[in-house]
Amino acid sequence: MKTPILFAALLAGACAAAAPRPPNVVIFLVDDLGYGDLACHGNPHVKAPNIDAFAKEAVEFASFHVSPVCAPTRASLMTGRWNFRTGVADVFGPAAVMDASEVTLAERLKAAGYATGIFGKWHLGDAGGHAPNAQGFDEALVHRGAAMRRYFDPVLLHNGREEPRTGYCMDIFTEAAIGFIRANRERPFLVYLPANLIHTPLQVAPELAAEFDALGVGDSTKRIYGMIRSVDANFGRVRRVLRELDLEENTLQILFADNGPCSGSNPVDRHAAGLHGLKGTVYENGIRVPCFMRWPAGFPAPATVTRLAAHVDILPTVLEACGVAAAGGPPVDGRSLLPLLRDPAAAWSDRLLFLQWDSGQAPRRGHAYTVLTDRWKLVQPCGMDAPNQKHIRDRYAEMCRLQGRGERSIEGPPRFELYDLAADPGETNDLAAAHADVVDAMRAQYDAWFSDVAARWAQAPPVAAAGATAPRPNIVLILADDLGYGDPGCYNPKSKIPTPNLDRLAREGIRLTDAHAPASVCSPTRYGLLTGRYPWRDRPQGGALGPWAAPIIAQDRLTLPAMLKRQGYATACIGKWHLGWVWPTKDGKPPTVKPDNLGNVDFTRPIAQGPTARGFDSYFGTCVPNYPPYCFIENDRTVGLPGEPSDEFEFPGPKLPGWRQVDILPELTRRAVATIGQAAKTNVPFFLYFALTSPHHPLVPASEFQGGSGAGVYGDFVVQTDWTVGQVIDAIDRAGIAGNTLLIVTSDNGPEITRTNALRTRNVMPIGAYDRIREYGHASMGDLRGVKSEAWEGGHRVPFVARWPGRIPAGTTRGDLLCLTDLMATFAAAAGATVPAGAGEDSFDALPLLVGGKGTRDSAILQSARTALAVRSGDWVYINAAAGVNPEPDEIMQARGYTTNAMPDQLYRLSDDLSQTRNLVAEHPGKAAELKALLGTIRARGRHAP
Repeated sequence: MKTPILFAALLAGACAAAAPRPPNVVIFLVDDLGYGDLACHGNPHVKAPNIDAFAKEAVEFASFHVSPVCAPTRASLMTGRWNFRTGVADVFGPAAVMDASEVTLAERLKAAGYATGIFGKWHLGDAGGHAPNAQGFDEALVHRGAAMRRYFDPVLLHNGREEPRTGYCMDIFTEAAIGFIRANRERPFLVYLPANLIHTPLQVAPELAAEFDALGVGDSTKRIYGMIRSVDANFGRVRRVLRELDLEENTLQILFADNGPCSGSNPVDRHAAGLHGLKGTVYENGIRVPCFMRWPAGFPAPATVTRLAAHVDILPTVLEACGVAAAGGPPVDGRSLLPLLRDPAAAWSDRLLFLQWDSGQAPRRGHAYTVLTDRWKLVQPCGMDAPNQKHIRDRYAEMCRLQGRGERSIEGPPRFELYDLAADPGETNDLAAAHADVVDAMRAQYDAWFSDVAARWAQAPPVAAAGATAPRPNIVLILADDLGYGDPGCYNPKSKIPTPNLDRLAREGIRLTDAHAPASVCSPTRYGLLTGRYPWRDRPQGGALGPWAAPIIAQDRLTLPAMLKRQGYATACIGKWHLGWVWPTKDGKPPTVKPDNLGNVDFTRPIAQGPTARGFDSYFGTCVPNYPPYCFIENDRTVGLPGEPSDEFEFPGPKLPGWRQVDILPELTRRAVATIGQAAKTNVPFFLYFALTSPHHPLVPASEFQGGSGAGVYGDFVVQTDWTVGQVIDAIDRAGIAGNTLLIVTSDNGPEITRTNALRTRNVMPIGAYDRIREYGHASMGDLRGVKSEAWEGGHRVPFVARWPGRIPAGTTRGDLLCLTDLMATFAAAAGATVPAGAGEDSFDALPLLVGGKGTRDSAILQSARTALAVRSGDWVYINAAAGVNPEPDEIMQARGYTTNAMPDQLYRLSDDLSQTRNLVAEHPGKAAELKALLGTIRARGRHAP
């Protein structure tokens, strides 16, 4: 729950009734509108009569600054806080999702009785607590993610549900805003109209672009100018409605842009009003934008304010104008501009502004930033080295050449430039050498600012005092689905997928490099993890369960959660179960879906023998995301009745109307975060088993994560998976329980290859692990051999990172052997207990390893998707099969030096051949026989652990 907000200015009872009505607020935010794009700033080509008229009637802030790109600006606008504080550092992936705990302008005004609506581009998270309806907006008509794909006849999100709309996007958003104004004319309202224009793709009615045919400019510039015409026309529509309803006098109207002009047009085509740079840079044309405000009942106009102002100032300005106290919620960084609006010459102390963007999933100290005062501007422009910034680097270099500034770059080592901004807004005269003292002072001020605002990205939880006796820890286990050993950056420096949260855990805790799933496919691994028993003991055929399968954990077998319940733990399972249920049927026959794709399962009755019958107090999730029924399950009931036949997913079967697989992971994440928050309020230790559905197919990253990696849609889904990990970390830290919580993130097996659906009519994973090497240069298995289903290392060696402040030494990397069956004995030890006799037969206590000692396991028996077993002992591994489950592509065989095996079995020495390229069975028959005998011994004993 968010911090309560106090509104001291609101009066109660009859006093409130007598108070004058506070102003309406209309915020019109234009995307990628440059300072020089308007006639009022000297543009000789674009006629925007409505905006130009407004500029003549309003107070203009001539030195108004925003972030170099859109999502950070939007976060600061909504919160009045530096964007790094809010969790927003970039425009793609998790770093473009604002923390749900932030208190927005909409939330503050809504609590004060305002009707609140957003119409356009949100770009701060589409799902769960990040969506606009969850962030204070009563009415929300927005598009997903960073940019629309289709401006004509788009599919939009209306209060969280997709709806197709007819017409041009700018007209649609404006029409909805006007309807909202009409519907709420009798009460104060906030209308936030963040236009997606003039952002790429540059789609506009041909007749608007054709107005500029005679200019001799490029096609993209004509389209941009045509889009400005559309923005202007729709801005005029809103103003006319306010006048028509007699609301304009008491409406605070604000128009500004989210950053400078995009790189989509020729640098010399587009008027820049003498400013230097472009969107994405920290030069003035990237961060100084048009800004006009008008409130006839509140302050005189027209006027020009020359003092420094910024996006963080919008929230405190609006709150003061509306008589709403800014107390409550996180501290605000901005300043109310109302004194300057009422008197541009009012006393106003100088200030410092800090703006930064270096395109990463976490901010980097010293990369691409600026510090501003009313006079001085320090620029460190370099650090723009990400692949997705190439177009900015190239266009900036071209701009400098065309403008006669020589060869300049914004990548490479840092350089420091200093400009007298008041005298030189075009940033032509670098004064850094002449004023080294100013440079040094501003650099120090930046460092202090960065340490403050970026603390949430690298905060270390408190460490327990030495020698203190800690209570039983909370335990949070996150099991990713099909995450490869080579996907996280902390395991693979060449990974094309940013994983800042997994990397953070590796820094704050321990990273194991020789951890293994007990099987190379999902159901057997889950069995082994929850029972502490090798899955091949009960299921020699090691494949995953199919749809409607019966339970594979016997009713009388002690499970990990049941063991912890005996120690007084609360236990919860969220996510993918995939260990079988007993499905009730209408006819008493086994469940089926043929031939009508609905089948005979009776969803009005409870589902038996699921998670809550295997030791968990509660469950929420899906059996398997690519299996029917296509709905959520809570405890032992489906959430809703899946009564719509469907063959659109991998297996035909019933689905809940409106079911979308893209919504699964966000909802599971929301539930996990809520579970942690609720559990932390009790004095009861808890165990959360969070079994993700990602990055398993179907690959359905939410829109804000699309394009967030260099490894295609799979990589984007891994980015979202890492974001989910970050949400859990934040929930633990926010609840103040980090110091007594053991958090582990691992995977159930290696990465998946190309896969078709059950009917073989459609690819459900067209770009698999081998294809990604060819298509993107990304190896999900790293340097290991094999993928999901295989007995080779890449099938079952998995990432494993753990954090327990005060117990696990930070920044540790260990190569001791561990199997996920060991978690049962490990968690028992952490809880001060032991595994009872007859349970956890193959579970070794790994707690000494995690807290800085040595591992106790020296061998393991690991299972493929079929009958093949890998017998690991020391640095040797023996595989009792001649080949893998799926043939490796010839190009992979050749590139990695693999050869076809002519022997009936395989032997490798991993210490000098981790990639398993040389089968040593013929050279070391004795070692092969030794390991084969070890397999027989462990199998015959029925127990491997001490």
